[in-house]
Amino acid sequence: MPAVNFDTSRYGIVNDAAYDGLGRRLATASSDKVVRIWGADQGTVLAELKGHRSSVVTLSWASGRFASLLVSGGDDGQVVVWQEARAQDWQPAHQINVTGAANVVAFCPSE
Repeated sequence: MPAVNFDTSRYGIVNDAAYDGLGRRLATASSDKVVRIWGADQGTVLAELKGHRSSVVTLSWASGRFASLLVSGGDDGQVVVWQEARAQDWQPAHQINVTGAANVVAFCPSE
């Protein structure tokens, strides 16, 4: 399998990255307040998820029947659950704020 390059240089610091459960997409959490979804096969940006007020520091994909969900956390305590309504069409499904930074977010294992 050839190596794929993800050129993140113009987006600020990448604080976290995670592949989806099938390894087809890579999500990145960046200091420019944006979560990006990349195509794992070519390293191109498929979607930009904008809605954070500060640097995005962590993210996690759900799995199983909830595989269309992604959660991201910011250094200001904002946590956003994103849902893919249609291919590359992501919408915020839920938002909460915690005291301090949201340094780690995760979904429980699928059923």
